[in-house]
Amino acid sequence: HAGATKVIISFIAKNHKIDVNITDNGNGLPKNRKNDAGNGLRNIEQRAKKLNAAFKIEEANGLSIHLKGIGI
Repeated sequence: HAGATKVIISFIAKNHKIDVNITDNGNGLPKNRKNDAGNGLRNIEQRAKKLNAAFKIEEANGLSIHLKGIGI
């Protein structure tokens, strides 16, 4: 849907926790759906909460999803 041609996924492990960053170069979220991110992003957010991780979405030249503090 977003037309991305590139996706970067990074994992950073420190202090018995993992941070995951997912970034693409797509169109981002539709302007008329900012408050309704869709089931996929909602599911990621719910799973992050179950893992006591921080969840953040950023839009700049695509879409970035950050999950911080996943316990291992």
